[in-house]
This record gives sequence, structure tokens and C-alpha cells, in this order.
Amino acid sequence: MNTTVLTKEALLKTFGEGVTLAVVFEKLHLEWQERGEVVCQFRINGMNLTEQDEYRLASATVNEVESFEVDSQRPDDLLLGVLQNWVTELPTLIQNADYLAQDIRFDGIQDKLNSFVELVDSCQFLIDSLMTLENIVQTQQWTSAREWNENTQMTGRAIGEALKAFEAKNYTVLSEVIEYDLGHCLQVWLNLLKTFLQKVVDERSKDPRISEKLFRKDSSTEEP
Repeated sequence: MNTTVLTKEALLKTFGEGVTLAVVFEKLHLEWQERGEVVCQFRINGMNLTEQDEYRLASATVNEVESFEVDSQRPDDLLLGVLQNWVTELPTLIQNADYLAQDIRFDGIQDKLNSFVELVDSCQFLIDSLMTLENIVQTQQWTSAREWNENTQMTGRAIGEALKAFEAKNYTVLSEVIEYDLGHCLQVWLNLLKTFLQKVVDERSKDPRISEKLFRKDSSTEEP
């Protein structure tokens, strides 16, 4: 992660008095894109901004800023970080799903509600993360498009079936869905992402301009 510090004087000199932060955010995103990096986060007056914060502060002006920092990263580094994170996290998620299924099968859902909610949230976050990845990365060049699409659908169905069984208080079915359906989907994702990660690592070692091969040209954020 690269951090660039912009003083108040630098902001005023670059953008001028009274310019809104909405303009600053937009221009900095474009400037960093031209540098071949993606803006990961802005930090104003020591506070890390979320997307909601950026929207909320859009009408504020540079005059109100005392300190401004930009965290940025090369797109391929960012992608490798995302892939490595899931390759690291998925074995634990698979193991937790297996333990939870066994506990529900023999002891029921009592005292396991939080674990079930966390599992569903983690699986949904995985799907959301991979869908975002698919929108900006040419995944079909690095993984099996058929297997990727099929497993996306299967994971969604498994989550739906788990919620349906939970609402019906059919804990036997719930344990089976978690162990077999959801567990299988998570294992497939682990295999796919391991392959994806290794191919990207190998390709980057041969071609430093890997971003041009990785990212979709028609994406609104060409360098994610």
C-alpha cells in the first residue's frame, strides 16, 4: 500500500479556494489511474473515509481540510491481495461450516445462531466479492468460466436452502445443506481461486504489464 500526503497548502494550490471535495475525489481518482494505480481510500483529518463518507462530505470544501492522505495500490497487487486473502480464509470457513453442521445435527441450533448468521454473512460476502471481481477482471482467461458461473449459482442456491431450512426449523436438513451443499461450493471456490492466484503470480513474473491482460477494457474503473 502506498500513502501520499497532501498538505492543505498543496490542495489549495492545486484545486483552488472553495473547490468541493467531490471535485477533489474525482480528479484524484483520475490522476492515480493515469499513474497506473487505484485509490483504495482517502483519509481526511486523520479519519479513514468510506464510500458513504465521501458522499456525505462531497459538498465540503478544501478550505475545511487540515490534512489529506491517499492510500493507493497497483491493480495487480490489489487483485493478488484479494485472491490471497480468500485462499487463506476459505479453509477456515470450510472447517467452521463442517463443525457447525455437526453441532446442529447432534445438538440443534441452540447456542449456534450467531455461528450460523456469521457463516451465511461470510458466504454472501464471498459471493459479492467475487461478483465485483468478475465485473472488472477477465476471469474467463484465468479460470473455467463454466465452473465459475455454475458455482456462483450453486452457492446462491445453497445459501437460500439453508435459510429456508432454518426458517422451517428443519435442522436436520439445515445441517445437511451446510455440510454437503455449502461445504462443496466453498471447496470449489478454494480450488478455483488457488488456480487463479497461481496463474496470476506466474504471469506477472513473466510480464510486468499484466494489468493490461487482467482487467476489462470496458469497465468503468479500468484499473480496479
